[in-house]
Amino acid sequence: MKIFKFLPFFLAKAVVAEDSLMDKARKSDELTTLVTAIEVAGFEDLLDKRCRWWNCDEYTVFAPDNDAFSDLGNEIVTKLTQNVNYLPHLKNLLRYHLLTGRILSKNIKNEVEITTFNDESVLTRTNPIKINEADVIEPFDVSTSNGIIHTIDGVLLPNFATNNIVDIAVTADFTRLVAALKLVELDETLADPTATFTVFAPTNEAFKKLDDAGVDLTDEVALKTILLYHVVPDVVTSDDLEKKDFVSTVQGSDIRVDFAHTWDGWNGNGKVTTLNKSNDNSIVKVFDILASNGIVHVIDTVLTPPGPLGNIVEVASSLSDFSILVEAVVWADLTEVLSSSTVDGLTVFAPTNKAFEALLEKLELGSIEDLPKEDVADILKYHVLGEEVYKDGLEDGSVEALNGKNIDVDVQVWRFKHTKVTLNGNSKVTEFDVRASNGVIHVIDSVIQAINEECQDDPSYRLWNWFPCSVSFI
Repeated sequence: MKIFKFLPFFLAKAVVAEDSLMDKARKSDELTTLVTAIEVAGFEDLLDKRCRWWNCDEYTVFAPDNDAFSDLGNEIVTKLTQNVNYLPHLKNLLRYHLLTGRILSKNIKNEVEITTFNDESVLTRTNPIKINEADVIEPFDVSTSNGIIHTIDGVLLPNFATNNIVDIAVTADFTRLVAALKLVELDETLADPTATFTVFAPTNEAFKKLDDAGVDLTDEVALKTILLYHVVPDVVTSDDLEKKDFVSTVQGSDIRVDFAHTWDGWNGNGKVTTLNKSNDNSIVKVFDILASNGIVHVIDTVLTPPGPLGNIVEVASSLSDFSILVEAVVWADLTEVLSSSTVDGLTVFAPTNKAFEALLEKLELGSIEDLPKEDVADILKYHVLGEEVYKDGLEDGSVEALNGKNIDVDVQVWRFKHTKVTLNGNSKVTEFDVRASNGVIHVIDSVIQAINEECQDDPSYRLWNWFPCSVSFI
């Protein structure tokens, strides 16, 4: 009977626990705009999370009422809640209204800075209670199962709201970039509040590399072309860069994007994003600096706009790591074949110099020209497909090379664009989609070994990649 005596108490507690921060906000006629913003940002699950006996994440929400959002302006509210480019900005703004833990009004101190969820600080005052310049108004100290809500009469504005892209560059002391933008009159363009951009911002040290290389930055036409090659006409976040292979710039050419996971024994798993790896090898050092009209990523090397696309041989010749490949193409009289345009295009799996050096050492030869031309031609044709196949088009299975033999392609796709491709079980693709006017190049770390004919139809080979199914090159 004693159990039933306490049943009303537990039932009452259960009823109270039903109202989360999100429940309370949805029930308020004065917070409908805030609720819409939270739902667009995908934060409703966070604010709807119930306490469990083993864990209770509690928050304090400074909740701007509908009038506060009206004062911000319909154009800005629409931009934040309906323009996908500004979803990162909306999330940042909402995080600026969120604190960890329950903070009652009586515990708010005067002239104290408190760090919010977006890692920026708000300044609290008392008599009357203010958060930055917004007054805390009725209702406040609204208790929920997972936190406290204080209604405020103004939207709190994080740093991005009052700083455009040029402001960000000035504040971050990117003096060389700012000076270059002003010289070619692009500063006003990148400060335009009606426009939206992503800027890859080279540091002062990045510009110094050009000085040391003797690059003339006084040619305003050339400088403007370079700067426009660092500007993308929409918002591209760090998450987007993980998924993209290329981004298109205002200048008209694409920037190649390579993303890789790294492992640091001390710091654990890391990420590296490289732009134009084969040419500029520019590393993104800081991501996602939000501005009122876009986003900025800091890079350590100025990007060089590409000239007109050359053919496969011309592209390979322009890259220092393929000198032996080019030498082999010339020796085997395949220059015309790999330079010509075809209806379907070509795909070349291009071994690096190191890959060819390993082959020559294995064959105990000093030069690729020590091999008969016909053998070199056969080796090279085994690295060429008679159609243009980009990374996304590479599939598990067998493809026929120009020499009539099959290449076994093993594709493993991890999250997003992280694809591992192995050819005949031993050659790994280390870089994808180097573009040429007549096809595409994929860089590989070893010369592809052919497969024994008896292995072609052996299911155990396909399943386990057993060797010695691979045989000599000639």
